[in-house]
Amino acid sequence: MKALEILNNIINEGMLPDCGTMTYDGSVSLRDWFGAVNHKGEMRHGTYFYLYAEHYDYVLAKMPAADVFVETEEAGNVWLWRIEE
Repeated sequence: MKALEILNNIINEGMLPDCGTMTYDGSVSLRDWFGAVNHKGEMRHGTYFYLYAEHYDYVLAKMPAADVFVETEEAGNVWLWRIEE
């Protein structure tokens, strides 16, 4: 998915999300990046757009499924989409 598509979906809902990009090369774990205690999906090498979201289901439902979903102990949930080059 293209990062611009993700941002457009979020901005159109009038949200100011806690989000960004990261480059995953396998050297840092999801626990190290986000404090993950559980996750669904598989990380592949590449650049990802991530979104911290506790209750953003109404926005995320309008977007393609995230490549990875991360549960954290203290920071809420994190969704990650691999950005197409």
